[in-house]
Amino acid sequence: MAHKSDPFRMKLTKLNDSNYRYWKLQVTLSLQAKKLWPVVSGESVRPVEAGDEQIAWDEKDLEARALLVPTLEQSQTYHIYNCQTSKEMFDKLKSIHSDSSTLNKQRTLASFLNFQLKEDQTLVQAYAEVEELVKSLADMGVNIDESTSVTKIVSALPDDRHLAFKKSWDSVPEDKQTMTMLLSRLKKEDLETKIASRRWQEGSLF
Repeated sequence: MAHKSDPFRMKLTKLNDSNYRYWKLQVTLSLQAKKLWPVVSGESVRPVEAGDEQIAWDEKDLEARALLVPTLEQSQTYHIYNCQTSKEMFDKLKSIHSDSSTLNKQRTLASFLNFQLKEDQTLVQAYAEVEELVKSLADMGVNIDESTSVTKIVSALPDDRHLAFKKSWDSVPEDKQTMTMLLSRLKKEDLETKIASRRWQEGSLF
């Protein structure tokens, strides 16, 4: 008999140096859905006396740790090797990624300035990644204006694949070159690319 899939055993985006906000959102929701968040947040404290309640708490903490670790890229696991509980893990990652230290600002800003479209990335995914970097910088007190964000995304598109799109975008009146307008154009470009690819594949079969 086939087992029903667990709706909470979804593939979660792994934590890296630039997506802490999104990682925290998805992991927190997953922990809450599994009723493990009180253990991770510290709302539920491990019982001092040995017994069934302590055993039950330990089992929930182990389950929470088992959920957290697979959501980390390998480089992030180095930070939590010495953590004994899920709360220690979560707090350690929070202290590293959500502070406003100069190092963290520089690292996130460098990720924004050096961003380039990845080979397997859609234009909408690239847009979302840059938007996330901008939000993270804003949390640290570094404000990137909309015009700069738009310019970064468009300039990150390689000419050999998206030169026509970039020329088309240049023709858009400057006051209309907003993030909302850019997202709309990128969605259309992704769709046209997908259709062209499908037609090419169908044509190659004959």
